[in-house]
Amino acid sequence: DAMDMLQLSLGRVRFPFKVRFVASGEDGVDMGGVQKEFFAQLMPQLLSPSQGLFTQTGGYVWPDASSPHELSDFELVGVFLGIAFANNITLSSAVAPLAPLLVSQLAYKLEDPMRWPIDVLMRRVNRTFPELTHGLQQLLEWNEQDGSVEDVFCRTFDVTVPDPLGIWQARRNAAELESIVEQSRQSLLPPFDHLPLPILDSLNSTDGSVTFPLIPGGSDIEVTASNRAEYVQRYLQFIGFEHARAQTDALRRGFIRAADGVIYRMAHAWELIEWLSPSDSDIDPYELERVASYDDEYSSSHIVIERFWDIVRTFDQVQLRQLLSFVTASDRIPLGGYRNITFVVQRNGPDTDRLPTALTCFGRLLLPAYKTQDKLRERLLTAIENASGFGLV
Repeated sequence: DAMDMLQLSLGRVRFPFKVRFVASGEDGVDMGGVQKEFFAQLMPQLLSPSQGLFTQTGGYVWPDASSPHELSDFELVGVFLGIAFANNITLSSAVAPLAPLLVSQLAYKLEDPMRWPIDVLMRRVNRTFPELTHGLQQLLEWNEQDGSVEDVFCRTFDVTVPDPLGIWQARRNAAELESIVEQSRQSLLPPFDHLPLPILDSLNSTDGSVTFPLIPGGSDIEVTASNRAEYVQRYLQFIGFEHARAQTDALRRGFIRAADGVIYRMAHAWELIEWLSPSDSDIDPYELERVASYDDEYSSSHIVIERFWDIVRTFDQVQLRQLLSFVTASDRIPLGGYRNITFVVQRNGPDTDRLPTALTCFGRLLLPAYKTQDKLRERLLTAIENASGFGLV
């Protein structure tokens, strides 16, 4: 439904974004929290490998270069990401685990990875494809006293990639039909014409894969000690920037369509990564307490509030993220730091067996005045560990 509505509203994607429930019986006034909850429900579905748009690698999602979906579908995903950026909606790591290497390619000012030295290229690609870079690093560091590179690694200047649905084969077939007119064509048709024709053989046809030469005639050129650095560099460039370029470009077009403006044009790639990629930074409960405020008889010196923060300071990072998500609909510290968090603890009646609830629209935790610290801890943990979806408990 969201994709269909976006298709009808592409001319208005730069307007302020609000979520409105229509005849649904749901509670919600969109003061920011409902927006976050909307994306929290939508993005995991769009980015799930089961949808056929993305694959999973290194704990992140990456565009599926052999996806049967139209590039316009990737563009719509980019529009949604751009809407979130333009409306200052920080997406949590669980909601949008986009690979940092992918996010960097959404930036307005793009670097040229073809000019990066091999150590920079290895470092940038490593976070997204750790197993691949580990194997290539072994190749670079191999000591030929233990055997020649040719005999041990048995590599040629090509790369084999999955093609379970035969999408790359179909693209090659289309290019071959076109080559009847263009006799000299050695590449695929636009928008894949930056890639050479993939190589098909009997092995490829049985295991659902295709092979791309990294240089002309690459499949006949052995990787040796003298040329392995060139091989590694070309391999990383292909996997990180060439293989899924059409899908990445579509994502970027959609992102720019919704996000383009002064802030976006000033943002560096690392700032986009900080906003959109999972952060390793821990949540500091003392900083959260420092920016918190209180309402309806509660204050920083109230016994319930003192017990509350005593409990929160014992939480591990998973529980702290659950708490932050429960109250604000995001488990991450927003751009600008803790000062941009609205975290209000409001009294919600006397002691009761009811769970704490939250108004994520306003960043408010509705906390009953539980009589004991043990009860407060048990009720709070139950609430934050079982929270999902729209509406109020």
